[in-house]
Amino acid sequence: MDEELVIREAVPEDCGALLEMIRGFAFYMGFKEDEVTATEDLLRESIFEKHQAEVLIGEVDGEVAGYMLFYTSYSTFLARASLFIEDLYIKERFRRTGLGEAFMNRIAAVARVRGCPRIEWCCLDDNIKAISFYLKNGARRLLGTGVYRLEGKALEQGAEE
Repeated sequence: MDEELVIREAVPEDCGALLEMIRGFAFYMGFKEDEVTATEDLLRESIFEKHQAEVLIGEVDGEVAGYMLFYTSYSTFLARASLFIEDLYIKERFRRTGLGEAFMNRIAAVARVRGCPRIEWCCLDDNIKAISFYLKNGARRLLGTGVYRLEGKALEQGAEE
């Protein structure tokens, strides 16, 4: 019998499971445990009270198996909103169940309903399995782009000047 895959919108009661998966994702990506400063309360506030991001939860046979966190971005060239996927994580034992494809199909449907012409995300160059998955599902790599970040002391210094 095939496994039942469900993609649903997260609810506040998912914050504990979400935090656990965020920590799992950080570990998978090679981060140290103390680099994840998220808490259930911060997730509840930012996602469900301030609506700064949205989360889809993936379940396999009723068990939470993964998540996708995304938010709205904007293209001045298109003068339209797009979606940006911050995280797509599936617990190891649920990989190759079709859940990744189900997440990508669901986010494509969300983009279509909202009139978003594109979905974007970042992927580390050494995550060959993820890159292969994305390319297989029709994504293309944007050559010549880079990700930059302003944070910590430099952010504070800039805000004070």
